[in-house]
Formats: sequence, structure tokens, C-alpha cells
Amino acid sequence: MAPTVAVLDIFMPGLNGLDVVAGVSAERCPTGVVLLSATASQEQLLTAIAGGAKGIVLKDAALPELVQCVRCVAAGGEWWPSNLINTALVREAHYPVELLTNREQQIAQMVAGGLSNKEIGRQLDLSEGTVKVHLHNIYRKLKVNNRTTLAAMAITQRQNLQQHL
Repeated sequence: MAPTVAVLDIFMPGLNGLDVVAGVSAERCPTGVVLLSATASQEQLLTAIAGGAKGIVLKDAALPELVQCVRCVAAGGEWWPSNLINTALVREAHYPVELLTNREQQIAQMVAGGLSNKEIGRQLDLSEGTVKVHLHNIYRKLKVNNRTTLAAMAITQRQNLQQHL
């Protein structure tokens, strides 16, 4: 039986925390991965979000914050400190998700959930090529150029996306 939550350091010897997140997501393991780090670069944060991590806590945070994060993730939520997200996605405010169609919003959410184009197509009964076309349109409308940034934007805008679906 898989653990509900795993807390991993981003910088572990051998296989780093970001690699583990990607592996857990690829295996569709139900374990929610929380990353612990002394510092998190914007690139690491975006990679963690796109890879399927459910939260991040800086090592200098108080123990109660880590406990809250683990409880939140164990309950099926996500824990993204707004100061880290806002720093990583300053440009997000200039590209509102309201520019996206309902289908594009669904696809953005699925990308944020770590699903591949093939998995998205399967769930929405679309071909992989159609998913790629939608992603191209999403990237153009939001002025992003990769799925990592899209995933991070979708997570920060999850509230808006859910209101529009």
C-alpha cells in the first residue's frame, strides 16, 4: 500500500525530489508528494508543480506549517505558499484564464494535474493531435511556451478555472 503523503528534499543524493515527483506522477501513484527545500528557485517550483507535486515547504518555515501542509495534502489538497507562487508567476496576472474556452480550461487543469496529452485525450475522448492543437492555442493565448509554466498558471488560477467550468 502506498503512503498517503511523502515529504522529500528537493536535493537528495542520487535521485532528487523533482525526479521522484515525476516518477510518482508517471506511475499514477496516489501518494501526494510534498517537497522540502532550503531554497526553491522559480524553475524548481514550476518543475515541481508541472511534475505533480502537491506542495512545497521551505526548511526555514515553522514546524506547524509543515504539519498543516501534510494534513492538507493528505486530505487531497495542495499547499503552495503564495509568496513563492507569486514570485514565480509575476507575469501570470497579465494573461487571465478567461481568454480560454471551456475545453482549453479543462485541458489546462489536466496539465496541472500531471496528465500527458495521451491521458488527456483518453479522458476527454479526443485524439492526441487534437489535444496538441488545444495546447498550442492555450500557449498562444496565455503567451507561455511550455507546459511547466501552463501547469503553474493553472494551479494558481484553479479557483478561476473552476468557476468558469
